[in-house]
Amino acid sequence: MPRGLPRRGRKPRIGAYVVHVQNGLRLTMQAGLSDDLWQWLMDQGWRVPPIHPDRRTYRDIPGSFVTRLIDADPEQRRQVMYEAMKSAKPRPVAPGRSGA
Repeated sequence: MPRGLPRRGRKPRIGAYVVHVQNGLRLTMQAGLSDDLWQWLMDQGWRVPPIHPDRRTYRDIPGSFVTRLIDADPEQRRQVMYEAMKSAKPRPVAPGRSGA
């Protein structure tokens, strides 16, 4: 049975990871991310990982797309997020780790 969506939380600090568990995506919080954008992200299913350390495998959204999302008008957010999700790449495995 898949896990439920974690509870909503306060906007995380700059540099923190935020994940979309259902889509296996992760982004890094950047300066300039407004409270309104954080609410929108939570509405889309983004959350601070509830488990530390979070050992699930995610694809990382490039920081350039997070910047574009911050700069986008609210009506453009869905399109920017769609492009960001398509551009997400698996995070590299640290040397000496199998990634399993």
